[in-house]
Amino acid sequence: MAPPSPQIIVDYPNTGDEKFCPGDTVRIKWVAKQMSGNDTTLALHYSTNAGATWTLIKDGLHMDSSAGVMSGEDKGTLHYDFWTVPETPTDKALILVEAVRKNADGSGTRIAEDTSNNPFTIRADCTGPNEGVWMREPVLPPGTPEGGRANSPVTGRSEVVTPVAPGQFIRSEYFSTVYWLDENFCRHPILDEQTYFTHADSFDDVSRVSDATLTLLCLKAPLTPKPGTVLVKIRSSELVFVVTTNKFDGRPTLRHISSEAIAMSLFGAKWADNVIDLDVTSFSGFLIGDEILSTNDVEVDLKQMKRREDLNKKR
Repeated sequence: MAPPSPQIIVDYPNTGDEKFCPGDTVRIKWVAKQMSGNDTTLALHYSTNAGATWTLIKDGLHMDSSAGVMSGEDKGTLHYDFWTVPETPTDKALILVEAVRKNADGSGTRIAEDTSNNPFTIRADCTGPNEGVWMREPVLPPGTPEGGRANSPVTGRSEVVTPVAPGQFIRSEYFSTVYWLDENFCRHPILDEQTYFTHADSFDDVSRVSDATLTLLCLKAPLTPKPGTVLVKIRSSELVFVVTTNKFDGRPTLRHISSEAIAMSLFGAKWADNVIDLDVTSFSGFLIGDEILSTNDVEVDLKQMKRREDLNKKR
């Protein structure tokens, strides 16, 4: 009876739900079956056009020299290595992992390969923390103790730390505050529901994590409304601002609308329907930009604007 054939199975990214930003570090995972020895090496490739062409990520990997081995079982060994996402926006990206066995004459024979089952996305709109919420592989936060457990700030007892991903909305079991996670695994509190609904359509997008997980996620300024979706004002003031994106660093920026006439020209007669009130503490998350003195000073997309009434209906 012939021995089982070698096999490679790409494990991640694989579902097609994954969305990455240029410059992200992605952990490619694959299962290797029925292969071992120094005569077999692995090569990793990516495609941005559904497999029409492939670009080499890394080759010459021996079975024991990839960045890590996550588990070893009869069903195969799960390996991983890292890839920096290129500056090529696409919704047709794939990963290819191939195994090559060295022949006696020095040539190589491909003995197994596999690609992502479904194409994933490399986003074009990752200019800042409010410009795109993207899906990445959930991992344990930096600083997680060995064993994946930490003490709860509520009970003081040891709890399992929940894997999380930049771009996620999260809340813990005990605390009701919803946070957004940035690329540095820092949490930004969302101070009101109207702000949340400029980013998401429902609370189904919020993931539950253990209370202990929060202790490993640094706390930063509140998340601001998504730029280009609403006008904002402080509850104690009548000044109205457009929320834009700073072109240099992608940070949300407030620009005061200098007159009602300009507001009407930009957003229509019912421009006030787009205004939401923010607590003054929310303003720590903004930069302050130049005042809008004419309609030529700012670009707006009315299709992206949200009415205050519609945001309130989602509560």
